[in-house]
Amino acid sequence: MAWTTDHVRKLANQLAVSLEEGSGGELTPEAVNLALTTIRAHRRGLVRPPEAPEGFQVDAIDDLNLPREVLAITSDENIAHAALAQAKRHFPARTIVLRRRPAPAR
Repeated sequence: MAWTTDHVRKLANQLAVSLEEGSGGELTPEAVNLALTTIRAHRRGLVRPPEAPEGFQVDAIDDLNLPREVLAITSDENIAHAALAQAKRHFPARTIVLRRRPAPAR
């Protein structure tokens, strides 16, 4: 799964750069198949985020504002803010955000 996430991230980055440059993106047949498979799976509801408790999540995000790495998950708001502060000290060059996690759908 990790390599798939990296491939999707690289594909999204490649398309964003092509869009910014006003040039056409050159995609391999594998990249097209990966993008179409991802879109189909998402539309059919086959791709879902992992179940986790309601609460807070501290994420490192990339230049496309996509989650790069989950650094902490907690149901306690005070712990979430402490984890955010610690993550920002530990990773000063990265963009770190705190997000509220909704209750899992049943």
